[in-house]
Amino acid sequence: MASFVDDGMPSAREEWPEGTLEGLEQFRQGDVVPSPLFVYFGSPGAPLVGTSKRYGQSQSADMPMMVDPVDAAPWAMITTATCDIAEPDVFRPRKPFVQVAPVVDLAHLDGGQRGHIANGNMVHFVHLPALHLHTSGFWVADLRFDQPVEKSWLARQRPVQGFGSETEQEVVGEALSWLRRRPAMGSAFIERVQQPVNDALESLRRTDKALWKTVDREIAEWAVDCDSRLEPTRAKIVLLSAVEVLSGECVQWWRETVDRLRTCAEKALIIAGPEFQRLDEITVTEYRELTVLGKPHRSLSKG
Repeated sequence: MASFVDDGMPSAREEWPEGTLEGLEQFRQGDVVPSPLFVYFGSPGAPLVGTSKRYGQSQSADMPMMVDPVDAAPWAMITTATCDIAEPDVFRPRKPFVQVAPVVDLAHLDGGQRGHIANGNMVHFVHLPALHLHTSGFWVADLRFDQPVEKSWLARQRPVQGFGSETEQEVVGEALSWLRRRPAMGSAFIERVQQPVNDALESLRRTDKALWKTVDREIAEWAVDCDSRLEPTRAKIVLLSAVEVLSGECVQWWRETVDRLRTCAEKALIIAGPEFQRLDEITVTEYRELTVLGKPHRSLSKG
């Protein structure tokens, strides 16, 4: 039995509706378009979000739900890879849908929270720094919701630039890649390393913001060399820097932090390190042998 996605698909490029493939060529991943109606399948009897609760006032069975246009985001961002949008140089395009995520205004957040989002530290949000030139606000794509739209609909929209340059726009692919590939770490690592590091960084931000900014700026990524991701018994912490020479205060802070982790973990988890390496000096082989976790304060899946 063929997939419903293939049912009725044109057998060649020239059979696509007139102007559709040509219209798709104007779009790239990260472009913004006027928002479609957002729909999801939900359970009014056990609601998690406001839309489900409102449906639950009149319905009880599981059912498709449409976000009220009054509450819906005015924009949507394309999350599909650029090469999969128009499928150039493909005799028989096989992908009739693209994915879009809602774009919401988070101007109500305080400056610190907006800064975290703008710096890519809240991985399910992508800041669109140029969109405020079209509509005032602090506009963010919410990657927790990803909905398909038919390409023929997209081809008839007009792209709006959410980024000031191609380089800025690359953050979309990086964020999506991180969300899809981030490693699942076991509870021992989360409880003995990840959460204590988050707590230590938050404490540093409150008590010594200058040092916090230094630590955040100099350490581009962190990683672990561990014997198991889900049931680790040992883990060496490796800090990957983006600067030529780390400041002494950054190195000292990390050494003291890891020493505290080691003391608190006792025999539950053997913690080694910290080891400092420069991103421009580590070999590809060494990098691939590590479990790279991104920024130290990024959240991890516990699954």
